[in-house]
Amino acid sequence: MSEQVPLEQLVVGLPYELKARNIRYGIWDGREFHGIRRKFGQEFMDSEIHYDLDDRYGTALAVRVLI
Repeated sequence: MSEQVPLEQLVVGLPYELKARNIRYGIWDGREFHGIRRKFGQEFMDSEIHYDLDDRYGTALAVRVLI
């Protein structure tokens, strides 16, 4: 797997570049990343759960912090 920011090092409120199913950049809230998703020509807010927090629905990993 590519490099990632470990779950325990994520900081609530900071923006991260993600390896995720639907969003590329997101703000961490302690469980999910919130960011902009593009689908069918539309843009809207969406969220993805951290991969390590939910075996079934976790789809996002932080690659690097963006500050």
